[in-house]
Amino acid sequence: MALLDIFKGATQGTGRVGKAVDYLKSNMSVTDEFRAIAKDDELTDALLPSTYKGVHDSATSYGTSAKLAGEQELDGLHTVLDRVSGMTGINRVTNIVEGTALRNIQQEKAAAYLYDAYRAEMDGLPTPALPNDAGVQQVIKVYQESNYAPNVAKRMQDSGMDSAQGLKTSSSWLPVQHDPHKVFRVIGGDENKFKAVARAYGDQIAEQYPALLKSLTKAGDSVDTVLERIGSQFLNNMKRRMQDSSGGVLGTTKEQLADILKAAGADDDVVNTTLRSLAPSMEKAGESKHLRARIGWDMNRPYSMPDGSTFRILDGVNTNLEQVLKTYNNTISARVGLAKKGFTNTGQITERFNKILDQYQGDPLQYSKAKDFLANTQNLLLGRPVGDMESATLQVASTAARALHLKNSGIYNMIDVANSIREFGFTAIMKNFSKGFKSVLLKEDITPAQAQTITDIIKGRLINEGKMRSVYTHLDSSYQTTNSLFLQGVNTVGQSVKFLNGSEFVRRQHLGMIAGIQGELLEGLPKGNAKSVEYLKGIGMSDVRIAELKAAIDKDGLYDSLWPTDLADEVAARLTSSIDTLALQVRKGETPSFLAYSSVGRVLFPYFTFVAASHNKILRKEYERNGASGIAMHMLTAAPLAYIAASMVNLTSGKDPFEDINTKAMSILPTLGYFSMPVNFGMRGEFGGTPAPFAIINSIPKLVESAATGNLEGMVKNSPVLAVALPVRLVMGVLGGDGNAFEKVAKLSPAGALVRQAGEE
Repeated sequence: MALLDIFKGATQGTGRVGKAVDYLKSNMSVTDEFRAIAKDDELTDALLPSTYKGVHDSATSYGTSAKLAGEQELDGLHTVLDRVSGMTGINRVTNIVEGTALRNIQQEKAAAYLYDAYRAEMDGLPTPALPNDAGVQQVIKVYQESNYAPNVAKRMQDSGMDSAQGLKTSSSWLPVQHDPHKVFRVIGGDENKFKAVARAYGDQIAEQYPALLKSLTKAGDSVDTVLERIGSQFLNNMKRRMQDSSGGVLGTTKEQLADILKAAGADDDVVNTTLRSLAPSMEKAGESKHLRARIGWDMNRPYSMPDGSTFRILDGVNTNLEQVLKTYNNTISARVGLAKKGFTNTGQITERFNKILDQYQGDPLQYSKAKDFLANTQNLLLGRPVGDMESATLQVASTAARALHLKNSGIYNMIDVANSIREFGFTAIMKNFSKGFKSVLLKEDITPAQAQTITDIIKGRLINEGKMRSVYTHLDSSYQTTNSLFLQGVNTVGQSVKFLNGSEFVRRQHLGMIAGIQGELLEGLPKGNAKSVEYLKGIGMSDVRIAELKAAIDKDGLYDSLWPTDLADEVAARLTSSIDTLALQVRKGETPSFLAYSSVGRVLFPYFTFVAASHNKILRKEYERNGASGIAMHMLTAAPLAYIAASMVNLTSGKDPFEDINTKAMSILPTLGYFSMPVNFGMRGEFGGTPAPFAIINSIPKLVESAATGNLEGMVKNSPVLAVALPVRLVMGVLGGDGNAFEKVAKLSPAGALVRQAGEE
C-alpha cells in the first residue's frame, strides 16, 4: 500500500485504511479526542487548537497570546530579583543557596508592602512608607512600573469576562494565593489555634461582606461564634484545595461564599438571596472598603493566638511573587481566552461539559472515561494543573535524560525552515534570513515599550518565553515547583540544555525571520498586495476582518495599540498561533492526552511532543491544504535540509559525514509526523529509545568505565550537560570518534608537543 494512502487514511479517516485508524485518529491530540467525545466540531474549534485546519482563533490561541503578554510584562520583575539577589550569570548556580534565601526574603517584604499599598489606595488612605531595604524598593518600583495589574485587568474587561466588569485595580495590586500548608503549619493540629485562625479569616471576610455576617447569625450567637463559623468553612475549603489537583489562586469567590453559607445550614433560598445582596458591591467596586470586586486583605493585622503569639493573614499566604504571579497569569489568561469565545464565566464551561456527559448516560464505561477526560480538559482550558504531578525523582530523571539525549535538537530545528519556505516562498525567506540573526544576537531584552509594532511585540513575547530563568516556578504540567534547592538546581541545568545544544538560538533566528516576513505582508495589505490577503485568509481571517485590518494599517501603520482592541487581539492571537506552526512550539491541546494528562506519559515519552507537533502542524496541515501533493512538496523542500542536518550530526559524532546519511535524513524528516516511528523501526531496527527514568541509570556505569579507560569521548557522551553541549561535541567531532581523544589532544596541544619532545630527548 502506498505511503500516501496511509497518510490519507490517518489524516482523514477515509480510504482503504480509514476504518483501521479511526481510533488512532481520535487520539492524535487532546483536540482530536475532545472532538470525538463532544461530537461537536464547532465547539472543538472554538475551544482547542485545530491549526492544521487553519483555525488560529480558538480560546487557547487567545489565551496563549494573553499569557505571553503577561509574561513579558513580568519579565522585569524576574530581572530585578536576579540582580538584587546576586543570581545573574554563573551565580545562578554558584550562589543558589544564599541567593535563593535572599530572593525569598525580598519577595516577602515586597509582597507585604504591595498588599498594604493596594488596601490603602482602595480605602483612600496615605501610601505606606517603603521598606528600608534598597533591593526591596527596586523590586516594588519595577513591579509597579510594569503596570501588570492594570494591563491584565484591561485584558479581562476587553474580553467580556463577567467578574471583570466594574473592576477597579492599581499598579500595586497583587493576586492572593492562600497557602494551606503554611496555615496548617501555624495551627499544628491544635484545635484552639484552628478556632483562633478561623476567627481571623472570618473577621476579614465579614468586614468585606457584612451581609454575610447577618445571614449566618442565629439566635444566641456571639459575633466570635459567627466569625469562627465563616472562617472555619474558608479553612476547610483551603484544605480541600490542598488535596485537589485543580489548585489555582484562591480568593473569596462567589462559589466559596455559597459554600460558607451552606455549611452554616442556610437553605438555597437564603444562599441565593444573600449572594444577590452582595452583587451590587461588585458593581460599585472601589467606592468604599466594603465595596470592592477584589477583597483587600489586611495582611499585617495581628490576631492573638492561645499561646500568646500572633497570626497575620500574611503568615498564610504564598509570598513567592514570581510563582504567584505566574500561576495567576496562567489561569487568568486562559479565562480571557475562553471569554473571547463567549464563555465569560467558568460556570458556562461546566454546564457545556455536563451536556456532553449526558450523551454517555447508560454506558458506565464510556461515561467514566469521558468524565475523567473532560475534567482534565476543563482544568487545561482554565490554566490549572492537569493530571498528576511528577515526583521529585522523576523530575530529576527527566531532566537528566534531556541533558543526555537532546544533543541534536539544535541541528534538527534547522529543518523547520522548510515550514516557512512552504508558507512564504524561498524569496521571502532569503530576504529576511539575515534579519533573524538580530534576534539571536539580541543583548538587551525587547521591552513592551520598545516593541511598538505588532510584529515586534509578538517576536519579543516569544523570545521572552524561551529565556533562561534563575528560578523555575512551574512544571510543564502547570504544577508549582517545590522550594527544594536541589530541584531548583536540577531545573536550572534542564533549562540550559536548549542553549547548549543550540536549539534556542535556531528558534530565535527563525522567529526573527518570520516576524520580518509577517511585517512586510501586513504593510503590503493597504497597497493591494495579493500575497498579504492570501496569507491572512490562510490563517483564518474573514474578508470583513481583513478589510478592517487594512483600514487600521492604512491609518495607524503596524502600531496595534492604536487599532480597535478586538481587532488587535485577534491579529495577535492569529499571528502568534501561525508562528507556532512554523517555528514549531507545542501548545495546549496539541499532544495526546496520555502525555498531557499523565505524569507517566510525560516521563516515559518526553520527546514525543516533538513528533506530535510535526504531525499536527506539518503533516496534517499540508494534507488539509494541498492533499497528497502538499505532503510530497514539503518532503522535497525539507529533504535537502534533512541531509545537511544528518551530515552535521555525523560530523559532531566524529563520523564520516555521509555515513548512513539516507537513513538518518529520512528518519528526521518532520513531514512524517507519527510515521517517523515505524519508519525508524523499519529502516534502523529501533522503536523509540531509552525511557527517560533509566537514561541516567544507564549512563553511570558507562561513564565510570570511560573514565577508568581514559575514553574522553565516552565520558562526554555519558555526562549530563556535556553530552548536549554543541561546542564540546564539535571539538569531539574534530578529534574523531574512536575513543582516543586524550591521545589526540596531547598530540595537537603545545603542552603535548613539549612532553613528546622531552620524552624523545
